[in-house]
Amino acid sequence: MMACATRVAAKVRERQPDFALQVSAELASGRAADVVADQLVVSPEERQQILETSDVKERVGLVTASVASLLAQLSEAHAPS
Repeated sequence: MMACATRVAAKVRERQPDFALQVSAELASGRAADVVADQLVVSPEERQQILETSDVKERVGLVTASVASLLAQLSEAHAPS
């Protein structure tokens, strides 16, 4: 999750240099998933579903999938034609 989130944050900073991913390595995995979802999951419905998921492993998986999808979209948008 954090590897994908870090890569997405780098792509976001290309457009918004002041963007900072507000998550640290000291956070528990469930809290880190919540912070990453808050900052990087675009869809309010998807973000809400993630935050309502009580199982931490499942929540981290949902965030990872969402952020990986966003990374793929951003990578395609920046790919040379």
